[in-house]
Amino acid sequence: MRLRSGISLTLATAGIVACVLLLWRGLWLYLFVRNPQYEIKNLSIETGVAKTATEICELTGLREGVNLFSFSAAKLREQILFDTLNISEAEISKKLPDSVRIVVRDRVPVLRLGPTSTVLDRDGLVFTMLSQDADRYRAIPIVEDGNTRIDFRTGRRLRGVAGTPTSQEGRIMRVLELLNMIEKTPEIKVSVLYIDISDDIYLRMQDSANYEIKLIWEEIADDASLRMALQLVSDVLRGPYVRGRRSILVQLEPEPHVTCGVGF
Repeated sequence: MRLRSGISLTLATAGIVACVLLLWRGLWLYLFVRNPQYEIKNLSIETGVAKTATEICELTGLREGVNLFSFSAAKLREQILFDTLNISEAEISKKLPDSVRIVVRDRVPVLRLGPTSTVLDRDGLVFTMLSQDADRYRAIPIVEDGNTRIDFRTGRRLRGVAGTPTSQEGRIMRVLELLNMIEKTPEIKVSVLYIDISDDIYLRMQDSANYEIKLIWEEIADDASLRMALQLVSDVLRGPYVRGRRSILVQLEPEPHVTCGVGF
């Protein structure tokens, strides 16, 4: 009898819980999901060139009349980022009772991998630059390897290495660190157009004034050394010592110094 009573009590409790859940779901649907008060009436979309506002609406299914409680902003954000590699950020915010704002930001290329449309963003992600962006980013630096063709699949995130880079990927990431450092450090005024990573001793660069700049791979193995080398280049380019010379060699050992010449 006790066992039968216990089973009956358990079943009764489960039935009550199920009824409560059904009741709550009904109230949720009635008060929120099916309430016309919470249907989208103000939809604001800001995009770049990777996707138009119309394409964002088609991808997410958002439009006027969609209920604010019928979708997850976080899931739609992930859907946008997964669908389009050329988009780096997406924000979807709801404002009761009837407004949704979508902000989509395009991925920005900072380094071109050879004379192609394959590029890296500042975090090392490989993607294809859109034809619509060709003019806007035509001046971004180009990295080349005279020994081996640079060929990374789109969607791959390149990884740097500690110490002196010897692999193609490691050297490209050191170049990326160099460009990011120039961008973030106002005191370093160097405008890099071309980088050659094929030499095992030197990282070779060409700036916008057509100077050849050589850094020694082993001497720029960490951020502090790289910053010091770039600051030396910046100081020399702004001084009189470089006049009449076209080549700059930076050496940090045994003491930091710069040698300028006609070519070496």
